[in-house]
Amino acid sequence: MKEEGKRQRDEGRTIAELTEQRVEQRGPIGQDDFVYVDISSVDREKKRIVGPKILPREKAPSRAKQILRAGDVLVSMTRPNLNAVAMVPLALDGAIGSTGFHVLRSRGAELGFLFYAVQSPDFVNAMCRKVQGALYPAVRPEDISSFILPPFSLEQQRRIVAKIEELFSELDEGVANLKKARAQLAVYRQALLKHAFEGHLTADWRAQHANQLESADQLLARIREEREARYQEDLRAWNNRKGKGDLIRDGEILTKPRKPKPPYRLDSDEEVKLAELPPGWKWMTFESLSSPAQRSIQSGPFGSSLKHSEFSEDGILVIGIDNVQKGYFSKGSQNRIPPKTYERLRKYSARPHDVLMTVMATVGRCCSVPADLETAIITKHVYRTSPNLKLVSPSFVVSALLGCPATVKAIEKDKVGQTRPGINGDILKWLPIPLPPLEEQEEIMRVVSASLEGVDALEADIDLNLQKAEALRQSILKKAFAGELVAQDPADEPASELLARIRAEREAVAAQPTKTKRRKS
Repeated sequence: MKEEGKRQRDEGRTIAELTEQRVEQRGPIGQDDFVYVDISSVDREKKRIVGPKILPREKAPSRAKQILRAGDVLVSMTRPNLNAVAMVPLALDGAIGSTGFHVLRSRGAELGFLFYAVQSPDFVNAMCRKVQGALYPAVRPEDISSFILPPFSLEQQRRIVAKIEELFSELDEGVANLKKARAQLAVYRQALLKHAFEGHLTADWRAQHANQLESADQLLARIREEREARYQEDLRAWNNRKGKGDLIRDGEILTKPRKPKPPYRLDSDEEVKLAELPPGWKWMTFESLSSPAQRSIQSGPFGSSLKHSEFSEDGILVIGIDNVQKGYFSKGSQNRIPPKTYERLRKYSARPHDVLMTVMATVGRCCSVPADLETAIITKHVYRTSPNLKLVSPSFVVSALLGCPATVKAIEKDKVGQTRPGINGDILKWLPIPLPPLEEQEEIMRVVSASLEGVDALEADIDLNLQKAEALRQSILKKAFAGELVAQDPADEPASELLARIRAEREAVAAQPTKTKRRKS
């Protein structure tokens, strides 16, 4: 291993040998506000500083210590797998940088060479192997400085940087076009859903079936009748069972049933604020569409009811935020609990056709539970409701929650928090949902599905090409620093002479006498 390390040192040059040994370390001075660059200021995808902060001197963070110069390369030492790197532009010359960065100031390297070197797959992988700490994974400055670069001459570095920028320019143009196309598809999707939930998409169909559709008054009367019938049934069961033990339904101990409230309907003043609906449609609340046989809207177990320490490799599936995607259920993340724990938490079971919605972090994602899903329970950040299948289609509810402008606006309006946004689960009960007759819901979903089938295919193709573009970007960097991107020129100054000149300059600086302050007698 020692011989291998010596061979690498002879063949390559460390980052430390091509950079200043130290940048000026001091906090902001003077009375004015100062420009501060920390890790949150770096756009990891674009590799740029996009959000520098303007702070008053008295509120300078303890990490605000490094004086940045144009051309400096900033490398975040925390979570190196994210590769938060950027080059300081001329406009930020003199800004204060966080000590969370290792600052690379070139000394004998082409401007841009170090910038692309610390984006290369070899560098990222090397830093990931040196990470220390679990809660705050990070590397040290010496880990970055000791990374070995190929011994390219200065002229070769210039050719490499020029070629990388040429290829990246073409790649960036292609990526921009792909993202533009994806944005246009998103606009088309939203426009289609808006027309669907305002009744425009099925206007002709509705006219043809006008005499066959149930009126809103009949619909609401049926909701009241069904809930009243369920209440009377539960009340009789409760009275007959009283004194003989608990009344259990679907594994849940029931309390004495309460007389059902009339299904909440938006009043006329509230409806005026919403889009006008076609005849026969009504604005209803999310809660009023739930099955009378189940709780209206329910979250998973909170607090100590279910701990992460209870998760196991086998057992009953636990549905978390990652499982609820935009319009579909994902089995990607699979936490599980033992059957014994499930017996205690059975009341949180997710039933086939239940509608699930996330209320934390990625708020508003929703889907329906697949009919063939194994036994599962929901967690505290996932809410569920069992739609009344005689009144509403689960797929229609999911589409309305995702695409009806009034519903989406209501969700966005009530979100709180920025770093980890959330929404109060009780607010979900009052979300406005446009309700057409059941037959028209099915026609709406048929037309929407047919129209979006091609859109889904195009979006999948765009996402695949974006992934290919990123893979190509990494391939370009890998080839560049393997010496395979541009040809070498034998007439170039040898890298060893460049390094010798840098060392001589450093030794000359080190030999200069340092100024000392006289002590007062």
